[in-house]
Amino acid sequence: MRQDIGYMFENRCRLRYGWACPRHTDSNQHGWRRFLVAGIILLAVFLGGCGQGTDMGNARGGSPSGQMAGTASEEGMVSGTENKEGQAQADEGHAKAGEGQPEADGADSLEPMHVSGVQFVEGHGICAPGKPPVYYAEPGQQPISTQGAKAWLESVTYQDGKWYYRVKVEDYSVTVIPDDEVKVLLKEEDENRKLQEEGRPVKWKKPYFVLDYEGGVYGRSGFLDRTGLGHGFYDRTTESMTDYIEGAGIPGGRITATKRTGSIVYGTYGTEGYITMYWDYFTENQVLDTLTPEGTYELHVPGFEQTLSFAFVKAREYPAVEDIPGIVFQEGMGILAKGQWADDGLDITYYTYPEQGYIMYPVISGLSYENGDMEGKGRLRDSGHSANDSWDYISGIPEGKQGQTVSYDLAPSARGGRIWLGFDSVNMIYTGEPERLSVPIRDGGSDMDAVIELGGCTVKFTSARKSEEPVLGNVWGADEEGPFVFVGAEVRMKDSSRKFIRLNMHRAVENPASYPGSVMARPVYEGAGTDGGNTGSAGLKGYEVSCREGESMVELEISGAMYDWKQEYLVPVQIEEP
Repeated sequence: MRQDIGYMFENRCRLRYGWACPRHTDSNQHGWRRFLVAGIILLAVFLGGCGQGTDMGNARGGSPSGQMAGTASEEGMVSGTENKEGQAQADEGHAKAGEGQPEADGADSLEPMHVSGVQFVEGHGICAPGKPPVYYAEPGQQPISTQGAKAWLESVTYQDGKWYYRVKVEDYSVTVIPDDEVKVLLKEEDENRKLQEEGRPVKWKKPYFVLDYEGGVYGRSGFLDRTGLGHGFYDRTTESMTDYIEGAGIPGGRITATKRTGSIVYGTYGTEGYITMYWDYFTENQVLDTLTPEGTYELHVPGFEQTLSFAFVKAREYPAVEDIPGIVFQEGMGILAKGQWADDGLDITYYTYPEQGYIMYPVISGLSYENGDMEGKGRLRDSGHSANDSWDYISGIPEGKQGQTVSYDLAPSARGGRIWLGFDSVNMIYTGEPERLSVPIRDGGSDMDAVIELGGCTVKFTSARKSEEPVLGNVWGADEEGPFVFVGAEVRMKDSSRKFIRLNMHRAVENPASYPGSVMARPVYEGAGTDGGNTGSAGLKGYEVSCREGESMVELEISGAMYDWKQEYLVPVQIEEP
């Protein structure tokens, strides 16, 4: 289950809200809501998308000397690759789908088998033991084209009736809207929003979007306008606008997604002349009527006449996570890095495997290499697009940073040598069993003496005081005026290498699904406003949360703690030769 607190690591800057195209109030229509987060605009459709911000630091770090503590054995590794024997062992668990699979009990049994060891799913993460086998698209898929756009199959996975697929689209048809027309559009947008607030019908013109918010540059996409994708991205009215997969074993011969999300990176327009879109699709309860995926499958992408063809391969299996070559552990928290040479440098994809109850967001410090008596550092060229959210779709993949790809420029002398991806800290989330806290609301306030343990974090709640004046806003919930209660808190981290950031604390409700969103408790700091400008246990006074007139008690639920772990990693990059 996605944790609300996880969004905070990915959205370091403030969210800025606005509308650059139609917003429909009818639940059967879906406009575009624009969230400006680190240059990435997220489109939330059917599922709430999470803005993934960049987490890169400047390339730095000294030359690695020796193996870091907690590194899985590198014995037999030459030039950053596995030795032949190790590669052969790995390939045993990486056969084409359907090959070498143990037979199920009974000739006609289609019950999913469970893998006793861990599975490494390329591009997605490390799957915990005891889960059904995972299949993913064989690498090397060719793109398809249409007027003004090109599409690639980023990934497809299948596991026990669950299908997840991601498509990358480069849109070359974007044109800049003249300034005088922008002024008219923005004026009409404000007028239409007022009409919507009054519940009156609104007629929108062609959709548009922000290419450069600070510069006030707006654009339109000929591809989105021509295909109709821009007028409610996932309204399916024609065959050409439907996403579906066809192939052997699919019930009824075809599956289509039941949940869809999308994101757009506008920054590539200024550097490459196109915008980049990522479309994610998911459906479940679509179990193949064959034991394993077989043959070639065809994915139809909305707006394209051609289909993307792919075949499945089975995820590699290992007896234990420590047996995965190159994975590095520190205090039970693992990071793995895979690399592939490209024409313009090295692309590295990294994965995390934390202890149960934790989520990891590592912070990269840089790339370094050694080759004989030569050593050097890489130069970060591209911090990559958002990592996938496979843990929402593949059973056994941990939450957190999974499948994030970064690109580095490296000197030619780095080839054939050892390469390390460095991390100087890890943003951590502890997500144990939720704790409940009863906060009394009395005239004059109340003393409290409640202590809650959250992993290595101890939180003591000392007092409760109701506000004397009503406050506008429901503390990250619904906008309304009402009272709030302040809960005094003291936080202590048991390990000095861990710096507390905040709690994930909200009003407890019996049926969360019936509420549009959580009413969060907001931190209050000494010497800072209540806007979260100061993050850390030093100076933390407590939390405030909205309450209602006449309430004598507020029940809070604490579902996690967020902290910065000052722990360095030096992860050997496992190079995959073409």
